[in-house]
Amino acid sequence: MGGMIAVAYAERYPQQLESMMLASPCGVSPAPNESIHSRIAKMPWGMRKTMFKWAINLWEGGHTPQGFAQSSPSMFGRGILQRYVNRRFAEDVPAKPEFAEYMYQHWQGDGNRSGERIMNALLHPGAFAKRPLCTRIPSLEPGLPISFCYGSDDWMDIDSGGRTIQSFAFVTGC
Repeated sequence: MGGMIAVAYAERYPQQLESMMLASPCGVSPAPNESIHSRIAKMPWGMRKTMFKWAINLWEGGHTPQGFAQSSPSMFGRGILQRYVNRRFAEDVPAKPEFAEYMYQHWQGDGNRSGERIMNALLHPGAFAKRPLCTRIPSLEPGLPISFCYGSDDWMDIDSGGRTIQSFAFVTGC
């Protein structure tokens, strides 16, 4: 979310910046032309399709995975996060149980509802921005150096960052 917030800041206060680094930013590329509902409708029937439909309906109702884990009974919420961490991160990543517990604890408490609201306000399901950065970056202050940085196993759309780099001379990558 930091990249989206940084671009919003640059749009509003361009004179305050000398450069900008976007580390693994979500929301660079526009959402696909095909709606999420159409993509789910094409999935074969089964538990996965049902879970995706359910998750999208929750998202469109203003709920995020954080809110779901937060409102779930402790063992269920922890289990969801542990399965996510196990699927998402490579086997050589150390301390997966501790990371899942960190995520669970981070998402607890009334104060964390603000992060959930921000995520839901800025993103469509699938981490596609409601106002994609690829259309906003060109309107920033000309000459503002912008760097994109992605990890080797990043789950963000690295290609859209690369296309943005190629399209605008003042943007660099790492």
